[in-house]
Amino acid sequence: PYVLYNAVAQRAALASNVSNSTAMYAGQVARAGQGAVRVAELLYESCGAGVIVVGLLGFGRLVYRRPRETCIAAAAGLVMLLICALLGAGKPGEFARFLVLPVSLLCVAGAVLITELARRRRGWGVVVACAVPLLAGTPPYVRAFMVDADGAGESRYLAGRYLQEQVGEKEAIGVLQEPAPYAVPPLDFAHRTVRWLPPRRPAELHESELPEWLVFTADGAAAYERSWWREYYRPVAWFPGSRAAVGRITWANKPVFVHRRAESSPVR
Repeated sequence: PYVLYNAVAQRAALASNVSNSTAMYAGQVARAGQGAVRVAELLYESCGAGVIVVGLLGFGRLVYRRPRETCIAAAAGLVMLLICALLGAGKPGEFARFLVLPVSLLCVAGAVLITELARRRRGWGVVVACAVPLLAGTPPYVRAFMVDADGAGESRYLAGRYLQEQVGEKEAIGVLQEPAPYAVPPLDFAHRTVRWLPPRRPAELHESELPEWLVFTADGAAAYERSWWREYYRPVAWFPGSRAAVGRITWANKPVFVHRRAESSPVR
């Protein structure tokens, strides 16, 4: 209700909000084509090819049978899909959380189609119903949550222990994300020197002031391949160390990468 209220009584507040949002997302909207591709990738990662194919076929069937009701029911999901495409360029895996509504609608439409198919040809209905979840890529996510719940082998715990053992008390640790705490392993921010490395190379870069260590979370090692700081650092450790229990769009057991200044020790 605040949009309507501000439009009538607080126009300055509404104008400020629109201005901030426009400035923040203008660059993203300009890359809408890349955003659409990224959304397609995240949709596939979220539910697999089975849900997408069966869901789209189900929507086609529903539009044919009940066009008005289907369009009304799907409107919010389609708008959310459009917004995600406009803003999705370069987004990490966890951006898929904004696709919950479109994916849910695909599941509902797919269920309708499978139900109708089972009524006509029970065998085919059972086959499709079993095939859809098998194509969803669920096992890595189940393993990731199990590892995360156990704690002892979780990526951020292992990375935090590694840093505690390897990093000297006076050595600085660099981070990439801002704010940092949500995207790094446990760090003693109160007593350690933690420095943020900006996404773009500083105009006045003093190499001697770069932190000895660098730690960050990412969907994969390729996420920062072209970053300006790569010439100064080399990877020394990656946690959890296995791709078996890594789910791209969840923060459970999120991959943690540890780098050190280029003259450092070999990769672990």
